[in-house]
Amino acid sequence: MNKKNLKTAMTIFASIFILSEMGLHSLRAQAADREQAGRQGQRMSQEKAISAQNGAPLYISPASVALVQQQLQQQGFDVQPIDGAWDRSTAQAVLNFQQQQGLDPTGNLNVETIQALGLQQVLEGTTERKFQTLPEQLAASEGVALYISPSNIRRIQQNLSQQGFYTGQVDAAWGPATREAIRKYEQEKGLQATGNVNLRLINTLGLSEMMAGLTGQTAPGQQQDQAARQDTAQQQQARGYYGQTGQTAGEGAPLFVSPLAIRQIQMALKQNGYDPGQIDGRWGRNTSQAVEQFQQTRALVPTGNLNITTARILLGGFELDSLPMGSSGSRQGRRNQHSQ
Repeated sequence: MNKKNLKTAMTIFASIFILSEMGLHSLRAQAADREQAGRQGQRMSQEKAISAQNGAPLYISPASVALVQQQLQQQGFDVQPIDGAWDRSTAQAVLNFQQQQGLDPTGNLNVETIQALGLQQVLEGTTERKFQTLPEQLAASEGVALYISPSNIRRIQQNLSQQGFYTGQVDAAWGPATREAIRKYEQEKGLQATGNVNLRLINTLGLSEMMAGLTGQTAPGQQQDQAARQDTAQQQQARGYYGQTGQTAGEGAPLFVSPLAIRQIQMALKQNGYDPGQIDGRWGRNTSQAVEQFQQTRALVPTGNLNITTARILLGGFELDSLPMGSSGSRQGRRNQHSQ
């Protein structure tokens, strides 16, 4: 082989090698994204299996995820593409943002992170109206579960420990000991024993700062002199609601909707022509299908899971999770539903 042909052959070989490496890199990235989604899905499957009759996890809709991605991108954290799908790059960007802001570095989407991003509309369930991406332009995704941060798991443990229900180490770790303490507390207080972190639990424990973060209101005693604070406006919100004093290791725990609220949702679905099956406060296939049909008719991304937007429309707000059946709140939820 002469030098010219050898050079040509080497150039072709080099091109093939580069293209092969690019292809492998793309495949590795896709595999990593699938692994990230798989881990998240596995954790949620485990939570659902443990709590099948004890409520349902509360999700952030794909449109809200897209808004989070857009905000992260605008603040210099690389997220591509902005499509509403929770993947490895989104989780990493969230983790980097949390580290920068002094929040618990979980890589999960929790209330403190949403507040620090300045995205109260995500918690208000109004993202679909404010984010311009149409549902059909979003990736096929279920959104992502909303988490309670490790710092707030520690606060729950401390509260339960002070009342004699939790005897383990106050370490912000979510596990069987904390579940069992919650279950005992719920039984003592006349609540349905779920072993989950839901809004009825938070409200009954008197953790007003956590409730304030979810409802978008300032908790009593949380007003402070803004001139004395050195954090950014977003950090002021997050720390004002949650009293953060430093980062805590761990993943936190998913926030659940109580069986009482699911029963209210089932009733609202039934009254509006969507069949959730038995009105029993249990999240099952029939309820999920009814929610998906409801979402389709409201031009929401049809995930079939209970996300904040859907819960807001059906219930009228998070605060209704702590109200008894037949309250004026349920009627308010139905009025809101017809006005949307």
